[in-house]
Amino acid sequence: MNKKLSIMIVLLASVLLSCSQLSSNNGMLDFYSNAEKVLISSENESSLSFELVLFSKNKIKKYEHIGLEGTNTENLSVEIVDNTIDKIKKHKYKHYYTNVFMITVTPKKKVSHEIVINKLVLNINGESIKVEFTTPIVHSFEGGNIFTQDFIPTIIPNDMSSVIIKSGDEVVYQFEAKKAIQLEKIHAKNFLTLSMSKIKIGENIFDDYIQLPISIPADSMVEISLQLSGDEPAIDELNYISTNLFFEYTTTENVKKQTNGVVVFLNPIYPILDDLNKVENYIDTYIYNR
Repeated sequence: MNKKLSIMIVLLASVLLSCSQLSSNNGMLDFYSNAEKVLISSENESSLSFELVLFSKNKIKKYEHIGLEGTNTENLSVEIVDNTIDKIKKHKYKHYYTNVFMITVTPKKKVSHEIVINKLVLNINGESIKVEFTTPIVHSFEGGNIFTQDFIPTIIPNDMSSVIIKSGDEVVYQFEAKKAIQLEKIHAKNFLTLSMSKIKIGENIFDDYIQLPISIPADSMVEISLQLSGDEPAIDELNYISTNLFFEYTTTENVKKQTNGVVVFLNPIYPILDDLNKVENYIDTYIYNR
C-alpha cells in the first residue's frame, strides 16, 4: 500500500474515532448556562438581582466572580450566592448537574447612567467560564417599586413562575383608590405584553370588553387581573425575565399622569412546585433539542 495513502487512512480513522468518542459523550459541552434565555430590562435603585442557571457535567464545588464586560460596569460589586436547594443539587439528569446562582450587582457609588452587561466571567472549579448574554442585561439604579398616595398598591405579586407566559393564568394586583382616578394605561418596561382580563371595583366585576381608560371612584378597593405573555413568540417558559410593570393614572384634581412602578420576576425553575420536572424539562429542551 502506498505509504502516503496509509498515513491518510490512519489519520481519517483517528478523526472518526475521536468523533465517535465525542458522540458517545453526546457531543455536549462540560458547561451550559441559561444566559441565552435571560431577559432583563429593569429599574431598581438598590441593586440588580437575577438568577443564573449552570448545567455542569461535574458537581460545582468552587465558584467566584472574576469580572463583568459591558458598558458603565465600573464601580460595581458582584455577589454570587448558590441558591440551589439540596434536592436539585443532588440530582443528575442526562449527564448534567444543575446549580442556580443568585447574582446581585450593587453600585459602590451612585450610578447615574444605565448599565449594560454583555458578559459575566466566572471561575468555576478553577476554570474560567465566560457567560455571554445574547440579549444584553440593561438596568437603571433608579425606580423599582414606586407607590403613589392616591392609588396605593396593597397586593403586589413580584416573583412568579415563567410557566405563566404560556398558561393564560391570571395575576391579580390590588390597589386602594384614595381619590377618584382614571386608570389610563398598564404596560411593561420590556419583554412582556399585558392584557387586562378582569377588573373588580368595589363589589362590581367587569370582565367583558374592558378598555382603558376606566374611571374608578374614590375610596374603592380595586383588583386588576392581568394575563402576561411574551412580546415575541420566542419568549416562553424557559426564559428568566426581570422587568417592571407600570400602572399609569390621573385624578380628577390633577391631569398630570402619575405612575405606580412594580418590579416583577418570572423564573423558569423557581418558585418551586414540581422542581425536578422543571429542571429536567429545561435540560431536555434547552440542551438536547438545540
